[in-house]
Amino acid sequence: MTSLFIILFFLGLASSSVGDSPDPICKYGLQSYGRGQAFVDIVGRKCMCSQDYKVVCDTKDYCDYLGQIYKVGVVFSAGDGCNECQCGADGTVECTKDPCYPGCRHLGVTYTAGDIFPMGDDCNTCKCLRTGKIQCSEKKCHPDCVYGDASYTTGAVYPKGDGCNRCTCMVTGESVCTLDSCEPTCEFNGKVYKSGEKFRKGDGCNECVCMPGGIAQCTNKPCYPDCVYKGQYYTRGDIFDKGDYCNTCKCMADGTIQCSEKQCFPDCRYKGIVYKAGQSLKPDQCNTCWCTVSGDVSCTKFSCYPDCGYQGKTYKSGESFPKGDKCNTCICSITGEVRCTEMSCVDNYITKEPQSYITKKQPTISYDKPVTVSCDYKGKGYTSGNVVPAGDGCNTCSCQPDGTMNCTNFPCLRDDDK
Repeated sequence: MTSLFIILFFLGLASSSVGDSPDPICKYGLQSYGRGQAFVDIVGRKCMCSQDYKVVCDTKDYCDYLGQIYKVGVVFSAGDGCNECQCGADGTVECTKDPCYPGCRHLGVTYTAGDIFPMGDDCNTCKCLRTGKIQCSEKKCHPDCVYGDASYTTGAVYPKGDGCNRCTCMVTGESVCTLDSCEPTCEFNGKVYKSGEKFRKGDGCNECVCMPGGIAQCTNKPCYPDCVYKGQYYTRGDIFDKGDYCNTCKCMADGTIQCSEKQCFPDCRYKGIVYKAGQSLKPDQCNTCWCTVSGDVSCTKFSCYPDCGYQGKTYKSGESFPKGDKCNTCICSITGEVRCTEMSCVDNYITKEPQSYITKKQPTISYDKPVTVSCDYKGKGYTSGNVVPAGDGCNTCSCQPDGTMNCTNFPCLRDDDK
């Protein structure tokens, strides 16, 4: 990649043999160097006495790492999820070499080893371990339910004590119980009937009743059924339940069955879309909604991705915003971390030679403004320094002075990761 800056320039002059000097040498400050001799100047730059006895110093004040440009002294991620790198004064990058560990996923969010995050029950927290496992606290978020002589935790189901009903321990500490009749029931042709309930025998003319002892008693008249519906027999004129607890059917004289087609439950509307009772939908990556029989939409309320805090402001996951240095851009990652580009924001490069080091006056090279180069990215033109979205929902690209586009390479959450 073409260098973004002028790498080499002359800071000092090498003095050739003059007068009584027998051998050519380079003079730099108060020191003399032979041809080809390398040294480091007082500001830490690498210099060398060239073949034509001129001092040439490296003025590289940035590092190029994995296609990204970082200023000297900047500390940045190594890209492996755990190590960090630093741009050295000589333009080299030094990184830590700690072993990296797998991340943890919880409720659709990925965390790195050591991260602490909510468990999702309003009171407990979890920690992502180096092994990739999650360790959570086990505090009691809700009071127990005391029923009879026993104590039950939230969500526990236990007998009411009447021989047929059951209770559930609610988050408030209260016990909510069913109110079914405990009298014996009758089971007939795969259906259950309450004591005293009357029902058809299914042969087209006889009827049955569920007796208190749990035994069904039926009439036994000879039948000549006209219609059959779901294995049950009916005579002409009979009206019976369709099976959806709201529509009815009638056995017609010609042996056919006609049923009403009423809508038993109201539809639900959510963001302009109509759903039937019982249908579910996904409003985001981690929550689920259901259309209830009352026509209302009931949804879970999990927090899918944490917000990011940066310089006193809060940003949503995936949201991009300026870093504050007039050229770099940051993005709120799905882990709640803020990730920023680390481009050099200097727009004026002026190189002047130290007067104390010069043995012969040289012309000063001045670059008041960098050359503006247009970048072509996805059919659009950008000028040097422009930062635009990469189009994948989380990365950004910047137009470089040499006309190339440099893009960040953060991992983006995809549908199959959710």
